[in-house]
Amino acid sequence: MCSPPIPCSPHGTGSRWPYDRRSRHAGDPALSSSRVLLGLLFGAVVLVALGLWADGRALMDSFRAFDLRYVAPVLGLTLLNYLIRFGKWHYYLGRLGHHPRPTDSALVFLSGLSMAATPGKLGELVKARLLAARSGVPAADTASVVIAERLTDVLALVLISAGGVVASGRGVFVLVSALVLIGGVVAVTASDFLAGRIFGLLRRMPKLAGLVPKLESFRSASLQLVRPGPLLVATVLSVLAWGCECVGYHLVLVALPDTSPSLPTAAFIYAFATVFGAVTFLPGGLLATEGSLIGLSGAVFGLAATREAATAGALLIRFATLWFGVLVGFCAWGVFARTTTTASPVGDASHTPESATPIPAGTSRRE
Repeated sequence: MCSPPIPCSPHGTGSRWPYDRRSRHAGDPALSSSRVLLGLLFGAVVLVALGLWADGRALMDSFRAFDLRYVAPVLGLTLLNYLIRFGKWHYYLGRLGHHPRPTDSALVFLSGLSMAATPGKLGELVKARLLAARSGVPAADTASVVIAERLTDVLALVLISAGGVVASGRGVFVLVSALVLIGGVVAVTASDFLAGRIFGLLRRMPKLAGLVPKLESFRSASLQLVRPGPLLVATVLSVLAWGCECVGYHLVLVALPDTSPSLPTAAFIYAFATVFGAVTFLPGGLLATEGSLIGLSGAVFGLAATREAATAGALLIRFATLWFGVLVGFCAWGVFARTTTTASPVGDASHTPESATPIPAGTSRRE
């Protein structure tokens, strides 16, 4: 696979601007491509493994029997998920005092979808570099938005699946683990004592001491995003967004033979499988998410009468969500590369001087 397109440099088209050496761990296109390539290879392995596990011929029969009239509604619900999550992304940026043009903000958000097949979707931190290049927003601020996005996504999925976990008694450990992870991040962000102890420990480590100023800047921005008001707004938006994909999974099951779908049960299965994939930190939740979808829809809840129907349902919804998102992301990144020709130099927040190349109209910096 080719590397994602590289935005043109204001200093010449041959430069890897804004992906200089300082940005290699957050926005280097070769590094980002290697992460996506890993996800694609892992996805191919998962696809082959599931094809071998199921009856290959019967699985292909299930694919052929899929009612194509449901393709547009399922993809439409996925796009609605992206639209709502973009609203959350733009809202969070506004909370930090940044107001990039909606078109620029949307282009960066959609470009981040190309990193959906990375562990915990943390590859989406590349959006910090892209938004800095496009609108001059400090990378530390955007990074805090990306982490807040992931936390509220997981929290929303936990809320959607909580009813099913309580009713079935299954998956309690996974949901508790997710809540502990969310609570730990919020506690460290909100507590001066905990943050001070961690930063103090890092300062005593020569190799990590240089990270402390950046982490302090990151925490300062994050504090504004984990307050009750923004946290509630973002969680509600996340519930609506992921609810769309839950309905999409239900429609996939409706469109397949040998299924008896139930919307509440399908919503629980999809939300729980997505949480499980997230907490494993496998690239894109691969294998963990598909395995959960197949096991829960087939053997546990009986929404799919055959192993092949359950497998087809899992693969189709993943094509319509994860891999569709990666495709949309790379298309957006291509547009980004062709339309981003001037912007502020990119490093950390301290390397975004006011005297840099002018920012396009409609954007702003925090005072």
